[in-house]
Amino acid sequence: MSLFKKGKPLDRASINFAKVLQEHHCDLRQCLNVQELIPLLRKQELLTAEELEEILGKQTRLQKVDQLVQILPQKGSSAYVKFVGCLESESEHPAHKELALKIKETLRRQQRARHQSSKCIDVSVNK
Repeated sequence: MSLFKKGKPLDRASINFAKVLQEHHCDLRQCLNVQELIPLLRKQELLTAEELEEILGKQTRLQKVDQLVQILPQKGSSAYVKFVGCLESESEHPAHKELALKIKETLRRQQRARHQSSKCIDVSVNK
């Protein structure tokens, strides 16, 4: 089952963000304090009133995390930076800062892998 909403097609950055969120889904479910994070996400204009209602309408903390994870990739390429910024600098929850580091490292690893992959393609095309 996919964690991400069907809807408008995602750009490459949003797809990568979705993959990172999927990879860290267990960590997000374990440590994300949605109630604390919501005001920060609203301040960054990452959530509309309707999306906020969708999240808060969920019964459990885990359902709220899942709903947030479904919404974020749909927010465009700037959502990653804003989300991680909320986790690392404005949140007072220590686990959020650790989660931000993990997410940033995963994205760096993905970017290195794509860069290495493109080098391999360039070398094989030039032969």
